[in-house]
Amino acid sequence: MHILLTNDDGVLAPSLWALHGALQELGEVTVVAPLAEQSGVGHAITYRTPIRAERVRVEGGAVAYAVSGTPADCVKFGVLKLLSRPPDLVVSGINPGLNLGCNVFYSGTVAAVIEGAMYGVRGVAFSCSPHNADRLARMAAQAVRTLKVILEHRGRPALAYNVNLPALGDDDPEIVFTHHWAEAFHEHYLPQDAGGVEGFRLDLRGEDQVSPGDGCDVIAIQAGKISVTPLRPSLTDYDTLRHLAAP
Repeated sequence: MHILLTNDDGVLAPSLWALHGALQELGEVTVVAPLAEQSGVGHAITYRTPIRAERVRVEGGAVAYAVSGTPADCVKFGVLKLLSRPPDLVVSGINPGLNLGCNVFYSGTVAAVIEGAMYGVRGVAFSCSPHNADRLARMAAQAVRTLKVILEHRGRPALAYNVNLPALGDDDPEIVFTHHWAEAFHEHYLPQDAGGVEGFRLDLRGEDQVSPGDGCDVIAIQAGKISVTPLRPSLTDYDTLRHLAAP
């Protein structure tokens, strides 16, 4: 298996290389990651300016492609230009912060695997509770454990999955399949000086105030479980489409 590994925290992010090491048991891994941090860029791509990619050697001797663009750029450029053939799998992460609910629309980590799905390449995005920041090896091991469950599924596999890891203890958390909470969190803006001009900062702590229904990603993480949400690149509301197209 050939895996394209990317992230949105940049090519030097420790969580990227922890996952890189853990993925070695599954096959060949090629890292194509942003040159600099690209958190919160969503599915943005570079098209008005040239994109660059350079081979870099990181600590420990591993080699990666550092791309002057977004996570979606990394996958697009990797599939269309850098690699001799499309990868068998796109893996994105591990993001040191959760990507739950409506945040999937803002996440560069998730956008990378949606980009792969648009080319018919299955992908899995990994994000985790910030409480795991000092447990990189444990975090990466749980990511690969979850990835194996996804790859072994013999049903109708989705092309993209969003995986969130809770705060990890010593036991293996239960892996559950979930839907994503599609409503906005209870966020609000707080005043903040912007260089002498009145400005406002988005307060993201509203995530803790939601009361979503059972079976969604937010509830799974609150229960200490690993959330696996199948996604698809199409935004079409097929229920409404069938209703509108009915005679």
